[in-house]
Amino acid sequence: MKINSILFTTIGLFAMHIHGQNCLYESPFDNPKGILMDSVKVLSINIYGQQIEGVVDFLTPFNDGDCEDRLREIGSYIRDANPRYDIVGVQEWHPDTSITCDGKVFRDKIDDNYGSPVSGFNAAPSGFKWSHFRWGHPEAYDQKDGGLGIISETPFLWKEYDEDDFGTIWEWADGHPVETENVHQFHPRLMPRTAHGYIFARIYLRYPDIAIDTYVVHLTSTGSGSNSCNDACKVYMLEQLREGIHERSANSGFPVLIMGDFNIGGPDPIECIGDNGYGAIMKNLGNPIDVWLEAHPNIAGSTTHWKKDSAKRIDYMFIPNDPYLVNSPYEITIKSPSSLEKKDWTVRLNELSNSDHRGLEADLEVRQKLNWATVITAIGL
Repeated sequence: MKINSILFTTIGLFAMHIHGQNCLYESPFDNPKGILMDSVKVLSINIYGQQIEGVVDFLTPFNDGDCEDRLREIGSYIRDANPRYDIVGVQEWHPDTSITCDGKVFRDKIDDNYGSPVSGFNAAPSGFKWSHFRWGHPEAYDQKDGGLGIISETPFLWKEYDEDDFGTIWEWADGHPVETENVHQFHPRLMPRTAHGYIFARIYLRYPDIAIDTYVVHLTSTGSGSNSCNDACKVYMLEQLREGIHERSANSGFPVLIMGDFNIGGPDPIECIGDNGYGAIMKNLGNPIDVWLEAHPNIAGSTTHWKKDSAKRIDYMFIPNDPYLVNSPYEITIKSPSSLEKKDWTVRLNELSNSDHRGLEADLEVRQKLNWATVITAIGL
C-alpha cells in the first residue's frame, strides 16, 4: 500500500497526508494488470450469532427471540445471490447455547447450494478431506461456541482433527500452540464465545495450479475485566496471524486473501486518522492492499451498526504482497471500484439489523503477473 505519510507508533498509529480536506490514497497498482486467469465473487460477513438482550429506545425491554431468524435471513441472502458467491468468510457463527443463536439454521439455508460432488480432483491426501463448507471452531475442542467459517463454490483441502489437537485449557495458559493445519485460536484465550482466531483454506479455482490461500480472521474487541484486550494484546494477535500466513503461504505459490472482523477502526479519509492498531495491521501484513481504500479512497466506509455516532470501518479485505507472506506468479486485483460494496441486510423492527456489522462484497480477479514472457504472449509476438 502506498499512502502519503505513514506514521507508526509502537502500537501502530496510522495517519494519511492531508490534501485540502481529503486524505490521498495512491493505488499500489502502478503497473498494468497481468493476464486474467479467473474471477471470484467474495463476501465477508460477521453474522452476529449472539442473543440480544436489552432495551429498545431506552424504554422497552426485549429479548431477541428471533435470534435464529436473523441468521436464516442472512443465509437466504447468501443462498439467493445472483451470481452466487465463490467464497464466503463468516465470523460469529456459533452453535446453540443460552447466549448464542443456533448456527445450524444458517448452514441449513445455504448448504444445498454449496458442496457439489468433487470432480476433476485427485483423491485427498491421507488425513485430509475435500470440502466446500467448513464451520471451523465447533470442531476444535469442547468450547461452547464456534465463530468462524469458510464456504466455497470450489473444493479446498481440510485437515481432519479432534479435540486433543488443541490441548487442555491448562496448556493454553502455558502458551501451548492452539492450532491445526486449518484452525488457529489466538493466544491468550479471551472472550471465547466469539472464538477469536483465524481459519485457513487453500481454495482451488483451477486444480491444481490456481488457488487462493484464504484467511478468515476475527480479532477480539477491547472487552473489559478479565476479557480485556488492549492495543498490545491485539498486536500480539496480529503477530500470530503474520507468522501463520508465513508458515502456510510463503512457499505455496498462490496469492493470499485475508478478510474478517479486526475490531480495529479506520482510517477515516475525512479525519485522516485511524484507531491505534491500524498501523499494526499494515506492519504485520506487510503494507497490504486495503481493498476498500483501493476501491473507495475517499469514503470512510463504516461497517458497524451499533454505534451510530462513532461508526467505524472494522471489517476488511486485504491483499498482501510482502515476500515474507506470499510468493506467487499470480496476483489478486479488484475487478472495478463499483464491484466493492457494503451489504446492509436490515429487515428487523426497531432499526435493529440482522447483524451489527455490514458485510463486504467484492468481485476480485486472479491474474498472472506480467513478465517478459507473458508480455510477449499477450501481444502475440
